[in-house]
Amino acid sequence: MMRRMGSAPGWLLFGVIATAGCSTMSVHSTFNPSATFSQYRTYAWLPNTDKTRVADLMRGSPSEQRLQSNVDQALAAKGITQAPAGTQPDFLISYHVATQEKMDVTDWGYGFYGFGGPVDAYTYTQGTLILDFVDPKTQNAFWRGYASDIVGDAGANGAKLDEAVTKMMQKYPPSPQDVASATHH
Repeated sequence: MMRRMGSAPGWLLFGVIATAGCSTMSVHSTFNPSATFSQYRTYAWLPNTDKTRVADLMRGSPSEQRLQSNVDQALAAKGITQAPAGTQPDFLISYHVATQEKMDVTDWGYGFYGFGGPVDAYTYTQGTLILDFVDPKTQNAFWRGYASDIVGDAGANGAKLDEAVTKMMQKYPPSPQDVASATHH
């Protein structure tokens, strides 16, 4: 949620808020280029023990269930399934959530006789979701997806969670071109 701290004409403020309401989601992934992604066919979720998590994604919460369901569906579409109970999965999934207060300053750029024009400052909360895929044999992450966006109301956050998982999972597994590029750097 953005909070206004400065002052500007109403029509200018509307334009800034409308722009801020546009999708600002940033989605990236990193991976171990020496990993053999085809060997990872079954998985299990690690219990989330992150003490700094957003309350909305507490263990067993509807949001956590939504996150896991979205990842489960995306992996199933790729032929990757949850390991049956009592069997060793090929990889483990953990997630982390962090929030950070940010500030955006808009300089309207007009003024008179060398004096600057009005400046508006807005604070907002940026949330970041991180998914780690971990090899249980080495205990090292072989793939990480992360998405950041402005945190809004609960309804908007659910849609953003869906969008974040969809965009992250499009990056898994990395394309052969991405793997080849990473091994040559």
